[in-house]
Amino acid sequence: MGAYTWNPDDKSTSIALSSQNRVATALTTSGEYAVRATDKRGAGKWYFDVLIGSGCSSGSAFQIGLMRATASIQGGVGNSGGGVSYDLRGYTYLSGAYGYMGITATAGNVIGVAWDSVAGKIWFSKNNNWMSGNPASGTSPQYNSAELQAELYPAVSFYGPHVSANISSMTGNFNSTTFAYSPPAGFEPYGLVQIPIGGNVTKLGGGAGDAVVIIDATTKGTVAVAIPDENGDWASTITDDYYVLYLGNDCQPIAHGPYIIA
Repeated sequence: MGAYTWNPDDKSTSIALSSQNRVATALTTSGEYAVRATDKRGAGKWYFDVLIGSGCSSGSAFQIGLMRATASIQGGVGNSGGGVSYDLRGYTYLSGAYGYMGITATAGNVIGVAWDSVAGKIWFSKNNNWMSGNPASGTSPQYNSAELQAELYPAVSFYGPHVSANISSMTGNFNSTTFAYSPPAGFEPYGLVQIPIGGNVTKLGGGAGDAVVIIDATTKGTVAVAIPDENGDWASTITDDYYVLYLGNDCQPIAHGPYIIA
């Protein structure tokens, strides 16, 4: 699986992508148009943030949020069924219905999106300050709707009449290495990639090892425990740099790592 970015194959022709497909730039001052990210997410708690670039202002209709795969990219995020967004003018949208919160944003600001797809809740932040409630505790979301209990893509949209062509841009940050701010407690990066790992472990005296413990190289916490089969083969998944600890009854534990994820 490649890097999680804006999708060059799922965007309006009125948008250009650059900087390894992380920066979306508007090309025209007519129409309304959007770009989705490279993959959707479902059950879980997810976070990403977007840096508002030059050519965008608090008096302009630029939307940041989530879209279904079936929503038209020739329209605004949140303007169709199941879509949800924050608009720099201080509006929010859910499936075409809008509200006004009065918190505006402009170039240089970062808009965070925290989405709990199981509960159907979403929160928006400006420069790491949540506009409503607290996603870490699940309180006072911007929206709490069954329409958000679905598989959704991060997306941004531009409204042509408000655009500075070839200047107005929004940068998607989907991974822990690119975030402007850390996700709230309990939320994972939208660009989280599960990487398969595995191997074989046997004891000197014969027989399979009893367990393989996968340890996060940064937090030193246990990520997973894999039980080898009768031949000693084991498999698991990781999302970040890790250590491997091999365990066997009557054997001294053996640790390998850290293994660095490129």
